[in-house]
Amino acid sequence: MGTSPQSRRRVIWALVASTLVHLLLLAAYLRMADWYRRQQLRPTRYLPDLLLMAPDLFLQRPMGRIPERLMERKQVPAKPGESVPLPFIDPDPESLTTEAPPALADSLQPRGRLPVFLSQPDLADYSLNERDIEAVGQLRDQYDGYARYWTPDADPTDAESAARTKAEAIVARAFEAMGGLDKLLKITEMRMVVWVVASESVWGEGRAARIDRVPPYPYPIATWRMHGLDRFERDVFRVDFDLGSGEVFPSYVTKNPAHTRRAYYRLFDARWRIFAPGTTSRLRLQSEGARWHFCDWFLGEGIRLGYAGVGRLESWELRNPRVDLVQVDDRKFGRQFEAFFARDSGLLLAMREGLSGAEARWYKQKHNLPSPTWMTHYDDYREVGDVLLPHQWSRAASSTERQIPGSPGRPQRVTLHLNIAVNGAAPDTVAPELQ
Repeated sequence: MGTSPQSRRRVIWALVASTLVHLLLLAAYLRMADWYRRQQLRPTRYLPDLLLMAPDLFLQRPMGRIPERLMERKQVPAKPGESVPLPFIDPDPESLTTEAPPALADSLQPRGRLPVFLSQPDLADYSLNERDIEAVGQLRDQYDGYARYWTPDADPTDAESAARTKAEAIVARAFEAMGGLDKLLKITEMRMVVWVVASESVWGEGRAARIDRVPPYPYPIATWRMHGLDRFERDVFRVDFDLGSGEVFPSYVTKNPAHTRRAYYRLFDARWRIFAPGTTSRLRLQSEGARWHFCDWFLGEGIRLGYAGVGRLESWELRNPRVDLVQVDDRKFGRQFEAFFARDSGLLLAMREGLSGAEARWYKQKHNLPSPTWMTHYDDYREVGDVLLPHQWSRAASSTERQIPGSPGRPQRVTLHLNIAVNGAAPDTVAPELQ
């Protein structure tokens, strides 16, 4: 039995009315939700509490690369019976207007942008919602797990203070062996031509590549320039040849040390981009720019030293000299490494560095391999600008590739020879002689 036309019309009108009612309710709900969103998520300017915890990491103070103010010498006391001039004090000053701070020297001016810690966003209008609060909490956790607070020495007579004092004496002896701290602090710029020692030449590309083993030869691979407060610029080495001059080309022009060049980038230029997580790789790279000066390694802001004892330097060479081991804790950039100083000459011979605890756990979880450790040897000290600087660096890394269980890892090792010039001088491009 079919329905009547009147019944069908009632059903259609009911559906239309229901649709209109649902549309009105949906529009009202959207307007109410938008009103609540505007009321609860109004933009508010605020500072993440991470800035309040460590303001020195974010604000670059107008101070030099080395904290020279902390190393000012005390004035010589007056001799008995000698008058001491007293400062003039005006009992009735005319005004209390503040004077403008004195202009800083060019070498002390802040250069570039302010330093940024980890993944700290730009300070702008934020909304105090749960996501922003969670992001600030993550930054706080990253800081607590990586960098460490600097604490003053509460008891200068305990064992820790005695170890720190002995380590500082060893570092001071190294400065004297290099020419003196005053002369080292006068170095404001360094330019280097970097030569890598290669022993192969690659022909072809891809699977068809053929490797010829040749006697070791120097190959120019990069130029380094370190200057200012935090500038470390690296570029490839470029050589222009005049084909019409008739001069004999250097031997390295016809060679291609592809594997040695790849090892150089893994050990030097791209080390932190490859082996450190994104949250700390930026800080690692920033530390290399800010700590390019030799004195910054041991006297920079936030550096804490400790003495670890006497031992023998582990080396691939036949000689194993006796060394003093100094532990360096860079609390500003979160780095920790060990420095080996020769007991006979006092010079720095090597540095050993690895990843921090959080970085090592990240690397283990990502690659299922133990984190690498880098050993850098410094040799061939020669005079440059009245100071001794190491012209040969050799860096080796523990194996970061999968090996057969039970077999020892094959460390990667690269030896660099440096042509160094300081304070605006240009380094020569003469190939070093290999011993």
